[in-house]
Parts: sequence; structure tokens; C-alpha cells
Amino acid sequence: MLSAFFVIISFTADSANSKKIDSLKAIIDATAPDANKVDFLLELATHYYGANPDEAIRIGNEAVKLGEELKYHKGVAYGYKTIGIAHYVKGDNTRALQNWQLSLDRFKSIEFQEGIANILSNMGAIHYNEQHFEIALEHYFEALEVSQIIGDKLRSATAYLNIGAVYQDQRLYDKASKYYQLSLELSEELKDKEAIGTCLTNLGEVYFKKGDYDIALEYFEKSLKPMEDTKGLAYSKHYIGKVYAEKGDFENAIKYETEAYEIAKKLDSKLDMTTCLNGLGHIYLKKGNIDLSISKFLEAEKLAREVDSDLELQYTYQGLSEAYHKIGDHEQAFHYVMLFSGLSDSLYTSEIQKKMKDSEIQMNEMELAKKEAEAQVQEERMRQQKIIKNAFMGGLGLVLLILFILTRNFLNKIKINKILDKQKEEIEKLLLNILPAKVADELKQKGQATPRHFESVTVLFADFKGFTTISKGMSPGDLVTELNNFFIAFDAIMDKYNLEKIKTIGDCYMCAGGIPTENDTHPLDMVHAAIEMQEYMTLISEKKKELGLESWNLRIGIHTGPVVAGVVGRRKYAYDIWGSTVNVASRLESNGEAGKINISEFTYNLIKDHYKCIPRGKIFAKNYGDIEMYFVDEPVQQFSKDVKEAVA
Repeated sequence: MLSAFFVIISFTADSANSKKIDSLKAIIDATAPDANKVDFLLELATHYYGANPDEAIRIGNEAVKLGEELKYHKGVAYGYKTIGIAHYVKGDNTRALQNWQLSLDRFKSIEFQEGIANILSNMGAIHYNEQHFEIALEHYFEALEVSQIIGDKLRSATAYLNIGAVYQDQRLYDKASKYYQLSLELSEELKDKEAIGTCLTNLGEVYFKKGDYDIALEYFEKSLKPMEDTKGLAYSKHYIGKVYAEKGDFENAIKYETEAYEIAKKLDSKLDMTTCLNGLGHIYLKKGNIDLSISKFLEAEKLAREVDSDLELQYTYQGLSEAYHKIGDHEQAFHYVMLFSGLSDSLYTSEIQKKMKDSEIQMNEMELAKKEAEAQVQEERMRQQKIIKNAFMGGLGLVLLILFILTRNFLNKIKINKILDKQKEEIEKLLLNILPAKVADELKQKGQATPRHFESVTVLFADFKGFTTISKGMSPGDLVTELNNFFIAFDAIMDKYNLEKIKTIGDCYMCAGGIPTENDTHPLDMVHAAIEMQEYMTLISEKKKELGLESWNLRIGIHTGPVVAGVVGRRKYAYDIWGSTVNVASRLESNGEAGKINISEFTYNLIKDHYKCIPRGKIFAKNYGDIEMYFVDEPVQQFSKDVKEAVA
């Protein structure tokens, strides 16, 4: 989808930019401290956006300071806008929004409508990119209203286009189409070729997603002429290729997708090149030319890594897994399914952390609002006390009015506190999706979680026997869905016995007991949990047999011993454990049997009073030596109520 946001920043070539900077500096030095000097400072700041945004911020602040001294409000407003753009370039959206809000307030104070519309569009763009769709729409509609008041058709067309983009991302295709059409009408009136092409392309994409391929193709083909000599031409041709692929016309699909790739290559747009290569890979896959399909996907994988596009990598891994599955190379298919699954987990974690960040920002805003409300209440009290002192005899009506105002402010304060409590609760829940409660508390209080040594921890490893064979007959999507269902059930069992899930690695599930809060019951808790896991698998297998499907069987290994536990990573937190205990548990799992629970001698000695166990002999573990193994002899005769309800 192509959009027309107002945060548009162009960077001049280094040599030309350097000359312009030197020229502006000379003019500024020779200019008296007046409004012209403010304007020159702002122009100078724009030349630092790309190479040195911090310098742009410094110059912007200098312009704001001089503008305030001169009471040059328009210059101050543009100063805050400039500072906001520099923060936007740095990737600091929070500071960008803060400065744009200051700019908006100043533009409103002098009723400069063009500036108001511009800033509203910029703010809407950030909220759109961060998927705060409701807030983005508020800004875009307000920008539209202002643009219509001043008769600015270009800004109105842009606002219509941006509103359509928000509705499209929300899959409200009829609304998106309506606003794209309104934008198209104005763009044609203005004879703005690029805007016309953008509207036509977006309309085509809407109809493509609705499955109306003939109408979509009509819009995409109309967009080609106005999109000439623009980056958007590659986008249009890419989608024409996708339409033909859906219609089964592979010859035209390949033709247009290849043309799109060549345009992107000429412009050195590696992200667009990646998109086109993925498109070609999927076309060849549908056509049955698997070798060419794999070749295109591998090219796409390399470029996607260069541009750090996780979304394109997802498409690549999905395509490669399907391609290798079709030629019977199940080992490679499984490899790419796991990469796809791991990337999906990573994107999900990133989304959680993004939501956490959003909630924290909202909390900060609410905290500020709370302080402002308290200050207003205090100010109102002082004012009313003065009124009471000077005009107490004014009558009962005045007293009642004062009481009403104080009560209203008090109720507002209560309302704000409730909102803050709700926001705090949301952050707590999001954080607990990633880290244990105790570790999360330490991270919030200290900003870091200290690694700890635990003398006694029980570690469980579980994986599915014959997983590669099972995966041969399943599509990548079905395979990941099936694994997800199992792991969700295991997570519920862990919660029941106060155990900590550590991570999943492909088809392997790892958890631990006795961390981060130490206890004496973790060996027995873990064995209870392992039995319920096997009970659950037995029930699932019986249901699959009834349906004529292949059953899944689980191997489990358990060992108790010392570990080191802590939080790894800075951008994406993960709670993990290390030590020979982990390695031994893994060895016990790989030397176990399907449907059984294989435990070490150390764990056996801790639970032998509660379970009969069958000796199995020894295995050798690196850095540990020989280990005696036992099967937990707990006959699976009666399923627990919890497991029955979970599977029913």
C-alpha cells in the first residue's frame, strides 16, 4: 500500500549540502537577531537531518529560543516542527510527537491553518506506523477539516489518502475504497500524476484483497502511466503479477513481476527487490517449477537479511518450506518450517514489547495528566479560598458553586487514578507474558535482572518422537498450528504445578521447577506435570486414531541439579537457564521412549517414596559421567479431570 504522509525529508548530496551549509552559516553570522535569522537557522537545520540529526536539534532549539525572545510565534512553531523531524529521523517517535504537539499548540495560538494541517498529518503518520489507528484517524480527520476550511485541495487529497490507508489496514475495504476515490477525484483535478497513480494503486490493492481480481487489474493497469519514472511503478507491476498469478496466467505473472524487479534493481531498492523475488518464487511454486522457485526464494532470503525485513523473511521461509515439501526434501522443509515458526515467535514477542512500550508511554501521559489535574485542583482551591475570604457574604449560591467545582475536580482525579491503575495492570500482564513474576519485578525496580545460582532445580525436556516423519504429510501452516496447540496445553500444566516454561526449540519443550522462587517440592511437581503431559498426549492420540490420523508421541527426560538462571538480551528479553543439569535432562529425553518419563538417579532419590520406578541402566553424559536412568512407573489408567476438560 502506498501512502502520502507529510513527514517527507530529502537529503542533498554531500558536496552540494556542504556548500549550502557554509553559505547559510555566513548569512546567519551577518544577520541581526530578527525573524529572518530564525528562518535562516531553521533552513540550516534541515541540511543536518540526514548526516547529523543531533545538530539539527541543537540548531532548532536555538531558533526556538530566538523566536521566543522576538515573540515570533510562527518561527517558534516551525522550530518545534524541525526538532520533531530530527527526532523522527533518529527513530525517537515519542520525542517527535512531543515537539510536534508544541508546534501544533503554537500554530493554533496564531491560527495558522496550513501549519496546523501539516503537523496533524505528521502526527497521524507516526500513530499510523505504530498501529494506533484510532488516534491516527483523529489526526487525519482534523487535518482534513482544516484543509477544507482553507481550500487546500492538495492537503485534502493527502488526508483522504491517509484515511483510506488506515481503513485498509483495518480491513474495512469499503471505507478505504470510498476515501481513495475522494482522493483520486481531487488528485485528477490537481493533475498530480504521482498522487493519481498512488490512489489507483491503492484502489487496486483493495479490490485484490477482496478477491475482485478483474477490477483490481483494471486499477493497477491504469496506474502504470501516472507512475512512470517513480518508485511506485515497481509496486504497480508487482501487484499486476500477483493478479495474473491468482488468475492462473503464469506467463504474464512472471513478465510483470520480473519487470517490477528490474525497476526496483535500477533504483537500488533492496526491499522492493526482495518483495518481487518472493513474488516470483511463489509464482514458480504455483506453476510447478520448483527449482526456479527455490532459487528465487534463496535470493530473497539474502536480500531480506540485508535490509533486516522479518516480514519478507517470513514469506521466504514459508515459500521454501512448501517448495522443499513438494520435492520430498522433508529435512529442508522442516528446517524452514522451524525458521518460520521461530520468526513468528520473535515477531509476536516484539509485538508484546511494542505494546508494553505503548502502554508505558500512555502511563507517562496519564501520570502527567494526573499531575496537571492535581495542580489544577490546588490552584482552584487557592482561588476559591481567596473568593471565600473576600466575598463570603455573597450568598449560599457561591458556596454551592465552589463545592460543585471542588467535587468535580475530586471526581476527575479519581477517574484519572482508575485509568492509571488499568494501564499499570495491562503493562504487568504484558511483562508476565515474557518473564517470571519475580524476575519482572526486579527488572522494573532496578532496570536489570541479576543472574542467580540455584543449587537445586528440576529441568524437563520433552520432544515428539518421529516428528520429521509426521511433518512430511502436513502443510507448514498445519504443522505450526498443531505444535502450538500442544505447547498451549503444556503451558497450562506448568501453571497448575507452579513450574516455569523456559522456551520451545522446534518441536522441543523445556521447563524448570524451583526457579525463580526456590521450593522443596519441585522434583515431585515436575513428575506430576510430566504424567499429565503424557496423559494429555494419550487422549489426543486416541482422538486422532478415531479420525484415521497419525498419532503424536512424546518423550520426556527429567534431571535435578544446580543451574544458573537469568535474563538474556536487551531488545527482546528471554529468561533462560544454563549448566550441566540442562544438558543431562536433554540427554535423558533423547534416550527415553515415547509415552515414558525418563528420570535421573538424582531425581529418582527425591521422588522414590511417591512413585515406583523401573531401573534402566546407565548412559554417559559429557562433563558429567555415567548416569543411572529410571522410568517412572505410573500406570496411565485414569485421566485427570483437568486433562479431560482440556481435550473435550
